[in-house]
Amino acid sequence: MDESSTLPHRAFLFFSSFRFRLSFTFYLVFLFLLAAILGTYLAQNFSGPMIGGEDVDQYEFVGDFFYRNLHFTPLPQLDLNNTDVLYPYGTDHAFIPWSWERDYFYALFHGFFDHAPLLQIYYVISLIISAVGSFLLLHRSYSPSRSFAGAIMVTFFNFYAIFKYPVHLGYATVQYTTLSLIVDFLLVKRFVLYKPLSLRFLLFWMLIHMLALGQEPAYTTGYSLASAFLSIMYVGSVAAYRGYGGEYPQLKNKIADWLSTNYRATPGSVAILLGLLLLFAYLYVPLSVEIFLTATKYNFKTMPPQQEIWSHPLRLLIPHFPGFNTFDFPFSPWIRNLYETYSGGSPGWFILLAGITGFWYARKQYTIFVPLLVLFTLCLFYHPTHIPTLKLFPWFIYHRNGERSTMIYPVIFGLMALHIPSPFRSGLHSSLLAVLALLAGMEAFTAYRIRSDSTVLSFKVDDTFYNYMDLVRQQPGEAVLDWPFCIVGGNGTGQNQGLCPYYSKTASVSTYRRYHGKKTVGHYYGGRLHIDQIQSFLVADWARVLPGNCENAAGTGLCNCQSVDWAYLTKLYRRYDFAGINLYPDLLEPACVQEVYARFGQPIAETQVPKAGRVQFIPRKR
Repeated sequence: MDESSTLPHRAFLFFSSFRFRLSFTFYLVFLFLLAAILGTYLAQNFSGPMIGGEDVDQYEFVGDFFYRNLHFTPLPQLDLNNTDVLYPYGTDHAFIPWSWERDYFYALFHGFFDHAPLLQIYYVISLIISAVGSFLLLHRSYSPSRSFAGAIMVTFFNFYAIFKYPVHLGYATVQYTTLSLIVDFLLVKRFVLYKPLSLRFLLFWMLIHMLALGQEPAYTTGYSLASAFLSIMYVGSVAAYRGYGGEYPQLKNKIADWLSTNYRATPGSVAILLGLLLLFAYLYVPLSVEIFLTATKYNFKTMPPQQEIWSHPLRLLIPHFPGFNTFDFPFSPWIRNLYETYSGGSPGWFILLAGITGFWYARKQYTIFVPLLVLFTLCLFYHPTHIPTLKLFPWFIYHRNGERSTMIYPVIFGLMALHIPSPFRSGLHSSLLAVLALLAGMEAFTAYRIRSDSTVLSFKVDDTFYNYMDLVRQQPGEAVLDWPFCIVGGNGTGQNQGLCPYYSKTASVSTYRRYHGKKTVGHYYGGRLHIDQIQSFLVADWARVLPGNCENAAGTGLCNCQSVDWAYLTKLYRRYDFAGINLYPDLLEPACVQEVYARFGQPIAETQVPKAGRVQFIPRKR
């Protein structure tokens, strides 16, 4: 063939390659900008730290706790048992909402930018990682347009995760669990379809799962581990069925040859991936082991059963239509099933139908979906008590909320949807994609419209807040008495013993330790709290110094202080090294407020906090 005859072919290859690179770059930049812009919009408030009351305030507290109590000896270690909260007795702090990547990020910048919106920034970064990372993972196995569509589905149509911000931040930042399910699927697909697996790919697969270990451990990391376990077991079963390996000496030699060949092919990439894997293992594994060993000291089987949330399988069929969604329409009386969050158990018709359609067209290769289908089935039919399928995995020992599996449904169905044929294949396919596009637009509009009405982070911190906290910090004394304080766990421990009379208003007040630096009596453990952890308070009868149950008291919502043992409160206040009292007058009847003034003095500073309203500082008379 002469040179002239190859010119059209070369031109075709050049323009095809150029078009691929152009579309790849466009999709990549578009995803980055979309995630950054949408994340900034969803984050709501960048005026300062994340403050909103109840669960929202936990994450600043945890980040500050991590910053002050992390030591390297030489492995990273936390001082978990101290009196930072539950003063003066203290306790273990295993049951607070850890997330190692988020906490390291917070600790890295906290010392330089004390009042910066670090958690809001981290949330935006998590969306960028999810969107861009999904696209980059998929583009080597699928076209840029399919990879782009997949990244959109697993990130921006994960309405459950979108609605979890900021109240349950650990379930809103699911970037590495998303990526881990994708790499598990790619691993299984390559192996089942007889495609070669490189050492670089396996190291990257391990790195993604190690990064997933840095997320919220009870649920978010758990789904990543479950996916990895099922994928490994499935690949191993397929390998055994095919008779790979032979006798041990031959298998050993094959593995050695494979490692040597792959390392020589990409030594730089292998070294970098191995280094990153070891780095994050060093940062995450010791802390995870420490939390596990501390948590397992407590036997919750002796405790009253915790409220458990079951997600009825029929919730899967609930759409996100205007006026007909889990927010606007009362499905619970029909399904006889409560839900915690918008979209709980309901990924939406677009995601569901797209996934089913993709599976149908790829049904001849159904074996590539087996681990995903098994994981989905275990999640769909999970009941914490009656059908505890997920508790087959030991890391799900504390799994009490079935609807949280919804965070992985868009990933499972999104991966199946990648196999929908091109719209140009036939008129039927074009019509099908048009219907799916219509559903996508309708459900996205509905979900994001509802999400835009959120006012959780409407509270803006001003100078009076910081001035108040600085004043408290400067007072002599290692602790401050929030009154009324609240000691409670997400399982009701503490409230049932009279140690949290006004949960809805005061659950988060102890987290302001992050700003004033004083130890506090109360604390809200969003996950759970063991009775042994508050035994000292029960023995010393601290419930005597609190009002009775104040929730909707006398229809006014104000605490009646007739049951307060004022003499005992004064005795405890004088016994321990309190700098003063943080009084919450908006929660108390006027006579109660005046009684506090008469016994302990007049306030010298005042500011506003979410939920509890005004807080006044009364310094201790010395």
